[in-house]
Amino acid sequence: MSTATTTCLCGEPLRPDGNFCIRCGRENRQLCPVCFEETERRLLAIAQPGVSSWCDSRGEALSACKRCGRWLTLDTQQCPDPECRGSVGLTWPTSTGRAVDGTGHAETWRWPAVWDRQNPRYRAPRQDTWASEAPLHAAFVTQGRLYVWAETSLLAPEGEAGGPLAAQNQNQRTPWRCWLKLDGQPDPRLPLSQRVALIGGGAVLAAKNSFILAGLYPYRTDDVFLLSLGSPLAQAASESWWVGWSLQAGRPTLWFAPVPASWRQMNPESIPDAPAGSVPRENTLLTLRDGIACWIGEDGALWRLDCANRDLQPLTAPLVGAQRLWHAPDGVHTVRLTGNGLLVGLDAVGRDRAVREAPGGAGPFRDLYVAPTLLAIVGEAVTTLDIRTGYTIGIGRYSGQWVTGTLTEAQSDAADQAPRLLMLTYDMGHGNLSALNPASGAEEAVWQGQGARPLNLIIAGESLYVVHERGVTRIREDNNLP
Repeated sequence: MSTATTTCLCGEPLRPDGNFCIRCGRENRQLCPVCFEETERRLLAIAQPGVSSWCDSRGEALSACKRCGRWLTLDTQQCPDPECRGSVGLTWPTSTGRAVDGTGHAETWRWPAVWDRQNPRYRAPRQDTWASEAPLHAAFVTQGRLYVWAETSLLAPEGEAGGPLAAQNQNQRTPWRCWLKLDGQPDPRLPLSQRVALIGGGAVLAAKNSFILAGLYPYRTDDVFLLSLGSPLAQAASESWWVGWSLQAGRPTLWFAPVPASWRQMNPESIPDAPAGSVPRENTLLTLRDGIACWIGEDGALWRLDCANRDLQPLTAPLVGAQRLWHAPDGVHTVRLTGNGLLVGLDAVGRDRAVREAPGGAGPFRDLYVAPTLLAIVGEAVTTLDIRTGYTIGIGRYSGQWVTGTLTEAQSDAADQAPRLLMLTYDMGHGNLSALNPASGAEEAVWQGQGARPLNLIIAGESLYVVHERGVTRIREDNNLP
């Protein structure tokens, strides 16, 4: 939305050079809610989309009301204006490569119609690559920038591959680098999706011996704090909460913390006397939605932590062959591996509730991706089901080693409105990213990395980021966007 057409909540057009609405007096250029300095007056977020959300005086990230555009601190969930009361969130997409609710669905990105080769207007994706001098441990996107974890440092690459805001700083030759000190190597036991958890302007890193809290402000490189929580076992974070498990003094301990106004003030609390069976099973995915964290415990049961009420309870009795869970509006669903193959839960689980299950193909289980109307389960093949009935929509194939993927809808102007499953694989020493039409089985090549072993796929805003051992490739429509 341009500044010329931006209107106040009262309906009055706002003047870009004015500090207040001339009709109702609401701020158009407001004081920063973190530092309150006159030099930090900011246009409303709706009047200046794509602007940096950092407070430059304090190095803190801001959120904004999605309705009126008022800038607010990160611990605010609802706009304080009684005539607005809109929801509050980050103004830039944030992703570590996997939806924290376990669905694996790209909510905002759509498969571009011009990437279909049968389209007369076909245009190949634009690809910009940043090369790393050392193997990568993890990567993530937040606040309009790409960040990578290499050796014992966090880096924010500049240039086109570094994200929308990084692309605007072409004259900066040296990328931002934050040294994590001698403990800055990742814990290899944790899957890539759980090595980093984002909390506003900071990141919680699962290092070998401890969780590390690091600041991400692009003009400071010394904000690093060791969290004395023990050796990491699992973690997850949403815009409101962080949840983690660690091994402290030889004992598994469950931690949680609300996302504070300042990431530096993060103060995790522990849940005392967590039952032994509630410890997450190795390599399980910790999920989080609406302040409810869930995981598969060592006892095979599904466990649930209500962060706001500090309540830890088993959600089910032990489930035979439980492989993965995800959050849906009606509750938590599961995938199980049995002697009859993979079984997908069509109903939410409960302590004493029978659920409908649909066959999801032969194992072993690789991954799961859920959209509002369908579900793709990756085992020996890719089986796509109608999420309401469990009927099989199609069966697709992939070659090589499965790495990860994302389920996405097609753009509204696409001739084929079928969803696409983006598939990142590793085959014969090369990385491949392709898009599968689950119903027809047709496949489109998106990216090929000669000699590059892929690690992760991140979707943020208008871009895909393929993370491989020696760098990151940013992929997007070739329409000259920054």
